[in-house]
Amino acid sequence: MPLDFSNALLGALVQWLGGPAGRRIRHLTLGPPACHALSKIITNAADPAVRQVTPPQNVDSMLAGLREHLAYRLDVDPAAMSDPGAVVRAWLAPLTTESELLSGTSYLGAHGVDGDALARALEQQITLGVLADAMNGGPLAPLAQELAAAERERRAVERDEGFAAVLASIRDRTEAALAILQQSLKEPYSWVDDYVRSLRSNLESWRTGFISLRIRTAERVREEKQTVLLPDEQVLLQAFRSLEPPSRPVTLDALALLSDRQRGNIALVGGPGAGKSTLLDRIALALADRCAEDSVQPLPVVVPLRHLDGSVLDLIRDVFLRYGCRVSDADVRELLAGRRLLVLLDGMNELSSARSRATLSAFLDTYRPPVIATGRDPLDCALIRDAAVFMVLPLDRSRAKSFTAARLGDGSAAFWKGASAEAASLSSVPLMLMMLCTIYRERGELPTRLGSTLRWFDQIYAGRLKMDARVDDDVRLWWSRVLGVLAHEMTANDGSLEPSLTIDKEQAVEAAARYLFGRVPGASGLAMRTLDALQRHHFLAQATGRLQFAHQVLQDYYAAEHLLRILPGLDDKTVCATYLNLLKWTECLITLIGISGDPAIESRLVRLACTKVDIMLGVKLGAAGGDQAQRLAIGFVAGLPVKRDVARLSFTDGSWLDWPSGAYEKKLELLSLTRSIHAVPHLMSAFDSDEVRLL
Repeated sequence: MPLDFSNALLGALVQWLGGPAGRRIRHLTLGPPACHALSKIITNAADPAVRQVTPPQNVDSMLAGLREHLAYRLDVDPAAMSDPGAVVRAWLAPLTTESELLSGTSYLGAHGVDGDALARALEQQITLGVLADAMNGGPLAPLAQELAAAERERRAVERDEGFAAVLASIRDRTEAALAILQQSLKEPYSWVDDYVRSLRSNLESWRTGFISLRIRTAERVREEKQTVLLPDEQVLLQAFRSLEPPSRPVTLDALALLSDRQRGNIALVGGPGAGKSTLLDRIALALADRCAEDSVQPLPVVVPLRHLDGSVLDLIRDVFLRYGCRVSDADVRELLAGRRLLVLLDGMNELSSARSRATLSAFLDTYRPPVIATGRDPLDCALIRDAAVFMVLPLDRSRAKSFTAARLGDGSAAFWKGASAEAASLSSVPLMLMMLCTIYRERGELPTRLGSTLRWFDQIYAGRLKMDARVDDDVRLWWSRVLGVLAHEMTANDGSLEPSLTIDKEQAVEAAARYLFGRVPGASGLAMRTLDALQRHHFLAQATGRLQFAHQVLQDYYAAEHLLRILPGLDDKTVCATYLNLLKWTECLITLIGISGDPAIESRLVRLACTKVDIMLGVKLGAAGGDQAQRLAIGFVAGLPVKRDVARLSFTDGSWLDWPSGAYEKKLELLSLTRSIHAVPHLMSAFDSDEVRLL
């Protein structure tokens, strides 16, 4: 009997999924992804086929039995493939055999199912599944092509008039199936072009406003000459190598990054404000351009991890929705399974909890998508498997000047002429340089310290808010305090070890109203009006019902302003336990030292950190403070009871050098971290001996 097209497809599927020989061919020819796709098609075919031919009251029982039957591998004699359409009927034969246990009827008969009808329904569903996978560029496309070629060969052989009706039926059924599939596939993916257009439109400003960043690999692999060194010489070599500048960084913009690393995972690490999120947006724009030219290219989706509260799939759907595209979970899963999404994970360090990290880890293990992620350090990106880690370096002077020229025009030269050494050092961080440009454009002068930069920038935006006639006077009076309360509430995060970078809007209203209660009448109404004004003027942004600051640096600043106001009312024990002892408050405390301008406050925090918590923290706080705080931190370090310990390093020519070692070396490192001129005499004395003296 002649073979029709659906039987040919089904027979080939059974052969690929069949016994040991078939399994070997499947793995060698198509590979594990195709194996998984075929198995999935066979399994998924059962549900619609059963529902199509089974009375409604028997569907659940029939499905359970058929799925149990599916658990047994199909193992057929190759000779049986001469009529592959009969293979599925042979597989169903045990279910059509009459049994005394079923009162003389078959399993299918007991459920009111016709065996031939079920076989035809299964053939149809499996055929549609293979065609759908092939049309979508899935791993079964080569199989579909081979089957099509086989069908063409069969048509060439079977051209006599006796097969004309059969061939016409094949053509009609195939065209009808393709038409149905094309229509069904067109609707779920019609949003792709809209998404690409919207993404390019939203990121268009980065096409000209982006300043390329320098990056280098986080780990250097160096080839050393095979030279035999004495043990002391090896120690000295390592000591001097630790003082070497990093390898010459490679300038790499987003397009080069994509073209060089398109297939592998990438982790971009750098400090706050280093431009990681901007670089991720630029990568998304570059890939969107490619998608517009070639639909086979993967779709970029920037996933802000600070909003991860449920599943990663839900967060990806929210991103698509933000660009005006409603996408189902099934579509997202299918795109991930086909490696059609390039997932850009923004802020690995901003995951709000261990639960969020576990959720992301499970997502990455399940779908294994291509990933580009950002974080503060390589440990943040440890979840990304086999990632090439790149360090985003500070802006050099030439790139910083390009940055200011793009924003200040002719005023760029005057900006750099009036910049102090401290302001110039801040300019290496893109976020800080953006703030400095805004300050210079408004005031015509530049601050000298980080704390002053944040405070002046805040005052400029406060002035813009005050000029808005729609803002009530009481909102103008309390908005800064409300920002501080929210930042403090988010960083405290109910006592968690990690800060929260978002806050539910209702929770934000409650926190603001709680602070305003007793200070003003109508605290709840004022809290709501203040939050609305802050959103309207971009002090706060809202996404998925939660509020956030534009950058974590700004959250640290406003939290520092609030902490500075309440600090006089806190005893030393509370300051140590609640703030100094928790790592999440470190950046906030450093900012607080920079904006306080009060030597007594600075000295109190440095003293408590050095004597009660961690002398390293005390040194960092002292370095951010004024002259008195620096002297105090240096005094605590210099007073450490550490014996002067040096290792004498001898060389082959008979010369030698005493080099600090052990705890003594760590003490000198702490002194250098103060970045203070008052530490120089202590550092100089380290090399002051009868044999070696540095002048």
